Amino acid sequence: EAQEKVLKSILNTNAATQFGQQHGFNQIQSQEDYTSAVPLQGYEEVEPWVQKMANGEQNILTRDEPYMYATTSGTTRNPKLIPVTKTSQNDLRKLIRVWLSSTLRDYPALFNHGILTITSPAVEGYTQKGIPTGSMSGLTRAKTPHLLKKRYIIPMEVNELSDYDIRYFLLARIAFGTQISAVITPTPSTVLRL
Repeated sequence: EAQEKVLKSILNTNAATQFGQQHGFNQIQSQEDYTSAVPLQGYEEVEPWVQKMANGEQNILTRDEPYMYATTSGTTRNPKLIPVTKTSQNDLRKLIRVWLSSTLRDYPALFNHGILTITSPAVEGYTQKGIPTGSMSGLTRAKTPHLLKKRYIIPMEVNELSDYDIRYFLLARIAFGTQISAVITPTPSTVLRL
């Protein structure tokens, strides 16, 4: 029920976008309708829409204009751009609060010591229209509640180093010299590399 309410809100908000009009968002009444109207698509099918947005066109995929584009790691070719709007950022902030609350309830000692955060830079470049591109992990770290952020042992400047060897050396050096009780990173292979 909650998921259908969220879906309807997203569809109503974005019904007048080019993507919403092409896929009949204003006619969709259920999850089944959505599945029929919006086929499963890979990034290759969505990329032309995203490029229009990155080039400055508005009301393409979302009613809200993105204030940044999150980038993927780009394992197959150039990094993929994921539009980030204020609405999506607020939704992420709410999810982080729920996660933080339940984590502290279940593991009250988890944040007793330092927290090792391994992220990528929040800003790694810009679109042709000057909108920042970067990692969601860096953005999330920058927007983290103070309760968590004050426990971080790694300065953001270390996470923003472009030389991976130096970055990981410094991460390891700081981590091994500090008492930590939690490790936060979006990619488990990062811990293996460390």
